[in-house]
Amino acid sequence: MTEDLTLGVVGATGRLGARLARRLRDETGARLVLTARDPMRIDIDPDDPRIALRALDLDAPEAAARSLAECDAVVFCPILTQSVATAEALRRIAPGVRIVAVSSNNVGLDRASELYQALDRAEDRIRALPDPWAIVRPTMIYGLPEDGNLGRLLAVAMKSPVLPLPGDGRALQQPVHVHDLAGLAMMLALGAGGDRAEVTAAGAEVLSLRALYRKVCRAAGRGRFVLPVPMAMVARAVARAERDGRPVPMTTVQLRRAGIDKLPTWPLLPGWTPEVTLDAGLAAIAQELRRRRG
Repeated sequence: MTEDLTLGVVGATGRLGARLARRLRDETGARLVLTARDPMRIDIDPDDPRIALRALDLDAPEAAARSLAECDAVVFCPILTQSVATAEALRRIAPGVRIVAVSSNNVGLDRASELYQALDRAEDRIRALPDPWAIVRPTMIYGLPEDGNLGRLLAVAMKSPVLPLPGDGRALQQPVHVHDLAGLAMMLALGAGGDRAEVTAAGAEVLSLRALYRKVCRAAGRGRFVLPVPMAMVARAVARAERDGRPVPMTTVQLRRAGIDKLPTWPLLPGWTPEVTLDAGLAAIAQELRRRRG
């Protein structure tokens, strides 16, 4: 029974943490410890007797771990390189707590990147901990206008009739909605996957980058179309825009991976099924962007 559990969420103001906190509140009977640097920014009823809001700073791992010690399971929503030290400290003071950590599917795809090399090392540090623990590698996360992936692309497409596509657009994609990622994290926190789990979070639809751009254009409205552009030309334009501080649909780092298939590098969790279709997810982002612009 979840009523007997206390579940912690680290980073409850972030895109994943906020969605996870609401799903845990609505779909379980557990007591919740929701944390953030500024707990006043956590968007949830502070008077709910099941919920405790606490300040937590991942730059102070020992103190952060002590504020989570009563939990039966803790989901660390910030990227693993930021949270691994606190996860290690938590294991030292609370040996039985279940730890759920979020990495990236790109760890298995972009071996040359220093960022993903650091994430790979952080994964090894979680593996070295006594169980129970789980590591999640999400593919491209989307679901909010603020996300740096499809939210950014949609914002560009809604301002221009032309959405430039870098290269030939053949690389395969499998984006995952943040609602589905939160559902997977909830299942892992409740014990799905056993004492040691390494799983990918990926959406139900596999499609090429060109097909994904077409879906973005349809969600943005009529009269938009995809324009394939040679990769070198796009890279120069993006580099200039980044130097000038102007928004870009894809960053230089993302362009470097544009020709790589973004398919899961680990298996999916048995019994977990994505709920949000790509079309529905894109439509919701577009609707929110329109609402914000009046």
